[in-house]
Amino acid sequence: MDKLKKILPALVLVSLLALPMVASAVRTPTPEDEGVTLLQVQLMVERISEFIIVVGILVVVIAIVIAGIMYAIAGDDATKQSKAKAWLWNGVIAALIVLGVGVLMNTVGNIVTRSFFS
Repeated sequence: MDKLKKILPALVLVSLLALPMVASAVRTPTPEDEGVTLLQVQLMVERISEFIIVVGILVVVIAIVIAGIMYAIAGDDATKQSKAKAWLWNGVIAALIVLGVGVLMNTVGNIVTRSFFS
């Protein structure tokens, strides 16, 4: 409790000194400011979907390569071969999901901005 009584006045003083800096950082909107347009939303959705697609495809390629290595190392062991086949099928299914989501996101982005029908 004694430490709090010693520190509290310093904290109050620092916060009062910092208040004008915080208030000066607040900017009032000017007539040149504009809101977010549909084109900006479309570009943001496209960038996000492209990033997700690239990362997803990278993960899928890594999974398929791992499945190939696992299958090559498996030899005659049926359990290792089945595990490698499972990795391969999971990679193929993940690729279909990633590409399907990418197509869906791009289509929705184009429909929202009405550039799909022009």
